[in-house]
Amino acid sequence: MVIPAGLSTPPRSSQYVSLGLRHAPEAPAVARRAAKRLLSARGCDQDVLYKVMLVVSELVTNAVVHAAPPVKLSMRIQERADGPDRVHVSVTDGGPRPRPDGPRHSGPPEEHGRGRLIVSELAEGRGAACPEAAAQPRVCHWATIELRS
Repeated sequence: MVIPAGLSTPPRSSQYVSLGLRHAPEAPAVARRAAKRLLSARGCDQDVLYKVMLVVSELVTNAVVHAAPPVKLSMRIQERADGPDRVHVSVTDGGPRPRPDGPRHSGPPEEHGRGRLIVSELAEGRGAACPEAAAQPRVCHWATIELRS
């Protein structure tokens, strides 16, 4: 199997994707393409596709800009009998990146701080966890999005 540029592991099935991303500016684009492949295979409409791709992009961008490597994206389709199916998106990173001179931003100040608001508005649930059993520090940011318009 040929692994697309930017991926360290191949997608595993049509219901689940897990891939390592380079800790680099192209990571959000690679993650959006993976989300599009997963949801297009499900026949999701453009509104749902756009919503999920935006959430994925925000979570991965946050990991690249503010956290240490490695960055890993996981997406799983959750089929439900009691409501619309969902996609659970999680991005795991190496925890806060140490900055000797305080936080730095990659653009104008007015363009920062909106990611959490965007994810909160688009997702039915969101959160963060710090897995304690990990050998190295890790933080997992996640969101769950319904697969309906």
